[in-house]
Amino acid sequence: MEPFGFLILTGGKSSRMGVPKQGLLWNGKTFLEQMVAKAQAIGAQEILLAGCEPPAGICAQGVSDLYPGAGPLSGICSGLYAAHCEQNLVVSVDLPQLPSALLEQLIRALQPEQDCLLLRHGLYTEPLISVWRKRTATMLEFFLKNHRYSVSRAADQLKAGYFSYTGAPEEIESCNTPQAYQRLRAHFGA
Repeated sequence: MEPFGFLILTGGKSSRMGVPKQGLLWNGKTFLEQMVAKAQAIGAQEILLAGCEPPAGICAQGVSDLYPGAGPLSGICSGLYAAHCEQNLVVSVDLPQLPSALLEQLIRALQPEQDCLLLRHGLYTEPLISVWRKRTATMLEFFLKNHRYSVSRAADQLKAGYFSYTGAPEEIESCNTPQAYQRLRAHFGA
């Protein structure tokens, strides 16, 4: 398998959660520690944190948003510019229950002609569980400069592929609110 990077999106305001999500606990580790451990376990060559600097003890490189306040698309674009690898898994930090095996399947499923590969579950696309090629950074910046901030719409303008996920919905559910956090912790016993 070709070397790949792992970009963790951490720059959200956490307005619905009320506290920074990367510091929430999951099985005795923070969300961020969980995601970094997954990246290491599946063999990522580099780990980038879009939107924050790594806390002490976290082996990753922080990446500042080129377009602050422009949402996840800015984090992806900024991370791709900083990446050394052509292929980069992109995952939001608020998915501590995301299976490592799914991440491995996703990175292996990217085809040479594809610019990006987004997870699809039923009728829904999960753009923050995806793989992006470094070469797309300039196109993503074009969208940002033109105030187009949707990750899904940007992917629609590229050679995007879609990876069909048929597993449990709870495994790919974002943890955006205190209620979602409690529900997932109860479901997974975390």
